[in-house]
Amino acid sequence: IYEITSKVKTIFKRTVITKLSPNVTRISDMAKAVEQAGGDAVAMVNTFVGMMINPWQKKPMLAQGHGGLSGPAIKPIALHMVWQVFQNTKIAILGMGGIDSLEDVLSFLIAGSSAIALGTSNFYNPTLSMEILGELANALKKLNVNSIRELIGTLEIPKK
Repeated sequence: IYEITSKVKTIFKRTVITKLSPNVTRISDMAKAVEQAGGDAVAMVNTFVGMMINPWQKKPMLAQGHGGLSGPAIKPIALHMVWQVFQNTKIAILGMGGIDSLEDVLSFLIAGSSAIALGTSNFYNPTLSMEILGELANALKKLNVNSIRELIGTLEIPKK
């Protein structure tokens, strides 16, 4: 990922956002490599490898036998990975993975996302991003912050 990102940065002078696969041992190591290669941001997370089986036919339900799992099922894992990368790098994070509400957007920002992307939710509610944008100003007031920037990376984990 370091080699690819650095080569792209030498020929492409605009913002480079590298999308990270979550199917690695330590996603923060991947983000560090992108950061060291001069990448501007990471987009995370992509789909997780998953499988569905029809037990009555003893056959996979996906044509290839396995495929990408996305949507609300991956949200807790995606949030944790965003938080891990935020803790270990200074690179901007485009957070995604199961976001389908204002609370999800706020959670990803608090975990460390600099920006948010909606994916699967667009299939069942194409106007969701506009609905969330409409609710965002009131949410910021409720949280007693003046801007989204003030929320980024503010997760408070209790000390033991």
